Amino acid sequence: MSSKTLSMLLSLIVALIMSVSMPIRATYNDNMSGEVTHVMTYTSGLILFRLKNQPGSHPSCTATYFAIATDTPEAAAQRMYSRLLVAYASKQPVNIGFDNLASCGNNYIRVYRVG
Repeated sequence: MSSKTLSMLLSLIVALIMSVSMPIRATYNDNMSGEVTHVMTYTSGLILFRLKNQPGSHPSCTATYFAIATDTPEAAAQRMYSRLLVAYASKQPVNIGFDNLASCGNNYIRVYRVG
């Protein structure tokens, strides 16, 4: 294979790699601690909850509730839900990890961790 052919092949590979669009997904980048005031569940699997000190705004999502979204793996969602219920029943603050920038869960603020 000539060096010109190799160079063209490498250029083509680089162009193909650069043209493939990869989905960008924001992730857990903030923490907040507060008392759980509302917990709601839906048949779709969506779990919404609200803290006493709920944020009043979010750049991308509806800020009225935090969400354990329907695309959260079931085992993880159940663990977070259990922790929410314990915090709600005991009126003890819970610390959550969430995305404060972009990634919404069913249009609400997506939660990645409850603990």
